Amino acid sequence: MAALAEERQLGRLEREFAPKRMHRLLLALYVVTLLQLLFFVVPGLAFLWWLRRTPEFSRRQAAKRLYLFEHGMIVHPRLGDTVTAIRWDSVRLYQEIVLKIVNGLPTTTTHTYTALSSEVGHAGAAVTDFYADPEVWGPWMQDAVVRAQGRTVLEAVLAGETVAFGPSVSRSPRSAPRVPGSFRGRTSAPSRSPRVWSGCCAETPPPRGPPSPSATSRTSASS
Repeated sequence: MAALAEERQLGRLEREFAPKRMHRLLLALYVVTLLQLLFFVVPGLAFLWWLRRTPEFSRRQAAKRLYLFEHGMIVHPRLGDTVTAIRWDSVRLYQEIVLKIVNGLPTTTTHTYTALSSEVGHAGAAVTDFYADPEVWGPWMQDAVVRAQGRTVLEAVLAGETVAFGPSVSRSPRSAPRVPGSFRGRTSAPSRSPRVWSGCCAETPPPRGPPSPSATSRTSASS
């Protein structure tokens, strides 16, 4: 990790996050279920294979880390052994936070931050709540990108140049197409920096499905 950070000139290590651990009651339930299913070879082995993807049942998964540096990050993906290093000054960051509602009651919230590198030969990475404290490392990543790209973007805007902010720079929540039993909320980056910078650091993927009638009418009027 140190050699990769030095090669990519990521600077000093700022934060480190380990995989999120499950609750003890849930862990006990999984163990009991596994012991019961082992009497049936195929279901038991399939369940054991699934458990091996969690840090409680795999040393390899437990050893994975998310490292946040001054000038970039290094992340071990949940699946696979590939280690990805990305610099803040060459990344486009997408945020997706999904709140699941069952029978009218909110249940779990999932976090996915997709970092796409603009450097040739360097792949992107998806950081999920496989790592603990997504409400901490998510905004931290957004602020880091703002610090790295904000001044350049502001200078480009003031000079009259075109800056690719993505499909939306709105800071208010928007609803994606409804799915029975769930609600999918997408927002742009909740950054504490000036509004003009928020689009450069975290973009919201366009909503799925056909455009709304209002959007169609606005397009027709502008034509």
